[in-house]
Amino acid sequence: MIFRMTRRVLACMGLGVFALWSGAAVAGQVEALTAHVPDRVDFDAAKNAGVKKIAILHINPMRHFVIQNSGLLTAAFPGLAEALVEGGVNTKHTSDYLDELKKKSVAFGPQLADALQRELTKDGYEVSVLQQSPHLKEDKKTLDYSNIRSDADALLTVWYSKTGYWSPTNKPDFSPMIVVGVKLTDAHTFETLFFKAFDVTPVASQVSNENVEAMVPDAKYQYADFDALMSRFDESVQGLQDSQDLIAVHVAQRLRPAAANP
Repeated sequence: MIFRMTRRVLACMGLGVFALWSGAAVAGQVEALTAHVPDRVDFDAAKNAGVKKIAILHINPMRHFVIQNSGLLTAAFPGLAEALVEGGVNTKHTSDYLDELKKKSVAFGPQLADALQRELTKDGYEVSVLQQSPHLKEDKKTLDYSNIRSDADALLTVWYSKTGYWSPTNKPDFSPMIVVGVKLTDAHTFETLFFKAFDVTPVASQVSNENVEAMVPDAKYQYADFDALMSRFDESVQGLQDSQDLIAVHVAQRLRPAAANP
């Protein structure tokens, strides 16, 4: 049995999976999710008192969705477990979950946009949701907002990073995991008024990156294994949507206008 498992590990390494994940293993499971976040920019409510209208730009679909159990075989193969799992069991579970999402036409981006619009409106902003997106400049890193047509004072760009259900090595249950970047840009000067990453994770207390605001998902969305997760699929989707609502609340808190602060 051990021999067969060892051969699978070597096969995964041959496919390059180990190369993909070894850096994450060194950095730690938590910090690997957020290690490459740019420095945050805090919103200065007094300085930006002229921001009354915010346009939420089109939120692209999740591109790095995973169902990840980081605890499989860790004791037997320290350091190689994630390579094996990512190349096998986790990939199969992710595919099965995504198939069910597609079958039920579940889209998370519009729900997140609605949640952000709702929370920002509570603070007195006039908020619109656009189907427009910024372009990437030639350097493939910088966002170009010059194509956006809106009467808003600021443009809110939101994008997904690693998202799905995660079972860390020290927490056996699957829990919601969503990492998003949020950037507010002056609609006229294109100056960055706010930037921060938000991370819903079952190990929020271990996230030490100062550019990331981490929060724990609702404990009722925990599943002992993949079968339990799939047997309560609709509820698990609600768990991801509730996590997005939580992010929207935290974003609104960070963008609260001066007049709304006590």
